[in-house]
Amino acid sequence: MARILESLAHLPTAVLFLLFACLWVLIASGLLWACDRFVPYHVRKGNFNGVRNMMAIAASFYSFLVGFVVVQEWNTVGTVKGQVSQQAANIATAEYAAATLPPPHAEHILDSIAVFTKSQLCDEIPALSDSTVGLPQTNVALGELYQSAATVRPASVKGLPAYPQVFSEIGDISDLRFQIINGASQRVPLVLLVAIFGVGLFLVGTVTLQDVHHRRSHVGTVIAVALFVAAGNTVIVSLNRPFVGAATVSSQPLVGVAAYAFEVPESEVCRPTSGPQG
Repeated sequence: MARILESLAHLPTAVLFLLFACLWVLIASGLLWACDRFVPYHVRKGNFNGVRNMMAIAASFYSFLVGFVVVQEWNTVGTVKGQVSQQAANIATAEYAAATLPPPHAEHILDSIAVFTKSQLCDEIPALSDSTVGLPQTNVALGELYQSAATVRPASVKGLPAYPQVFSEIGDISDLRFQIINGASQRVPLVLLVAIFGVGLFLVGTVTLQDVHHRRSHVGTVIAVALFVAAGNTVIVSLNRPFVGAATVSSQPLVGVAAYAFEVPESEVCRPTSGPQG
C-alpha cells in the first residue's frame, strides 16, 4: 500500500481527485445496489433517525481525522521550507566568511561549499521525492567540506574570527541537511490511513441506508458524500510528502546561493560544469 501511495503522490492533484472520485462513486454505487437488494424499505424508514445520527457522527469523525492529518502534513511542509531557507542562509554566511580567509584556504573552502551545495540542490533534493535517505555523493561532498576547513593551518588564520564562524556554519549546514532528509521521510502512519478509509466507507454506507422516498435526491446525496470523502483522500495523499505533491517545498533559496558560488545565472546552476568558478 505504501508503494501505491508513493505513486499516487506524484500525480497532478486534479488527476488524483478524479481517481479517488471514481473509486468512491463506484463504491457508493455498489453500496446502493446492495442496500436496495438486501435492506427492505420499511427497515430503512423505521431506522431513519438512527441512521441520520450515525451519519452525523461518521461525518464529524471523518472530518476530524482528515483535518488532523492535514494539519500535521502542512506543519511538516512548513518546517521543511524553513529548514531549506535557513540552510541557504547558513551556506551564504559560510561563503562570505570563507572569502575573508587568506589564500589558498579561501578558494579551497569556497570550492567545497559550492560542490556540496550543488550536490544537495541538484541531486539529493530531487531524489527526496522518491527516497527517504541522503545520497552517498552528497555525504562525500559534506565530508570534503569539513575536511577543507579542518586542513587550514592554524597559524595562517590566527586571530581571524571568520575561521571559527566557517566551522560553526558548516556544522549548522550539516544539521539542517539531516533535518530536511528526516522531514522528507515523514509519512502518515498506515494505520491512520486505514482508519480514515474505514470511516469514509462507513459514512458512505450510512448515507445509502437513508429513507429513499425521494430516489433522485437520495442518489445525489450519496454521490455528494462520496465526492466529499474523495476530496479528503486527495488532500491527504497530495500533502503526504514535502518534496512531491500539491505543496512541494521549493529549493529556490538554495538556487540563489549556488548561483553566487558558481557565478552563473540561476537557470544554469544544475547544468554540468567543470567546477566552481571561484
